Amino acid sequence: MSFAVRPSPLRPVNTVTLHVERCAPNYCLTLGDRLCKINHNNVRFLIKIYYNVYVISPENRSLDSLPLTRSQRRVLDAFKTDATFSCNALALHLGLTRTTVAGALKKLQKLRLIEQLPGTQGNSPVRGRPSLLYRLRVPTGFLGGITVGRRHICAGLANANGELIETREEAVALGETAGAIAARGNRLLHDLLTTNSGTIESILGIGLGLPGPIDTSSRIVTAKSVLPEWAGVDYLEMVHREFPVPLHVLNDATLGLIGEANYGVAQGIENVIYLKVSTGIGAGILTQGHVYMGGRGTAGEIGHIPTDPHGRICHCGCRGCLETVASIPAVLSSLDLVLGDNPTPQMLFDEYRRDNRSVVRAVHEAAREIGKAVSMMCNLLNPDMVILGGRMPTIGNDFTDTVTQVVQNTAIVPNGESVQITLPALHQRSEIYGAIHIARQSLLP
Repeated sequence: MSFAVRPSPLRPVNTVTLHVERCAPNYCLTLGDRLCKINHNNVRFLIKIYYNVYVISPENRSLDSLPLTRSQRRVLDAFKTDATFSCNALALHLGLTRTTVAGALKKLQKLRLIEQLPGTQGNSPVRGRPSLLYRLRVPTGFLGGITVGRRHICAGLANANGELIETREEAVALGETAGAIAARGNRLLHDLLTTNSGTIESILGIGLGLPGPIDTSSRIVTAKSVLPEWAGVDYLEMVHREFPVPLHVLNDATLGLIGEANYGVAQGIENVIYLKVSTGIGAGILTQGHVYMGGRGTAGEIGHIPTDPHGRICHCGCRGCLETVASIPAVLSSLDLVLGDNPTPQMLFDEYRRDNRSVVRAVHEAAREIGKAVSMMCNLLNPDMVILGGRMPTIGNDFTDTVTQVVQNTAIVPNGESVQITLPALHQRSEIYGAIHIARQSLLP
């Protein structure tokens, strides 16, 4: 979305031209204390103004761009945990005077950043007549999420509060092109909108996930050897052609981490590793409450640490990577004499549950290798929790138990004994919840 403003709005009684290339509902701009709502697409606005102009949209709501004092920013920050506050409760919470907080609330309401709710005593510790409650204002509409795996693609639709409404998933064939996969993801999201009486204009933002390292500066997959079909592909542009809204993309393991940290088993925990073990292996890392991305945004590629110097050559070009011994394709490859030609993941799961001795042994060996990798991460990062995501850990409780035992036996005592190793609470929806969450973050100031 682009805005061309001329001449300077700092001078009184000037004409300002705003060209809105694409505008979702509920965008607005303030003219001093007056508010104009933008709800049209592809139009020019000629506005005579007497005050400063501030454009507020899902793409431009950062604190640095808003006309806020330090105390007003503190008040706004307090609402970012989805809390509701009365004026008195907020004053006590922040250690500010009631007059300061009341002025900040009035300003934030004029900027349409918070809204007032009729409430009872709520969370106010002050007794007396019922207090008015305030909460962060989020535009009405839908949030979308599309996560691409090496063998599947999933789309999800949520309301503006991040509450998941519905998901749809399809299998992805090996060798399918990035363009074809992106088109399928777009179609799935279109279908979800149609089913739920939504339109493209009602989408507020979309979070995207890919199963590989994504460079933060270019926002594309740059590791050709790791994910060749997506290397150099501008996935954001493919989606933006269909959905011209704010888009955000991260790798799948990081989305799984974000989903569990905000909606799942890791809520309130500041040091977490989400280890996805499926067709590939990767990790999302949370340290001191912040997602760790590394210098280029490609941290967490634990699947490509060497585990066997004499092992098989990995698709990344190195030899003996963790993915060559512990991913689902690696386990299937080791069982070709047992399961026959072209075995499927479902065959692996079925035979494991039938207690096929060879399959059980192969799965336990993979779990031990995962345990060694988790042990190294525990020694390095000292997480409070490790979440075993992806499809492989769901094969049976023995998988998680084996990983836990290896960690307790090989990590240094404080780290190995204190870490909690668990499965995701959101099951196979951790990543789509993460995608919805990063889409929602673009709506918050």
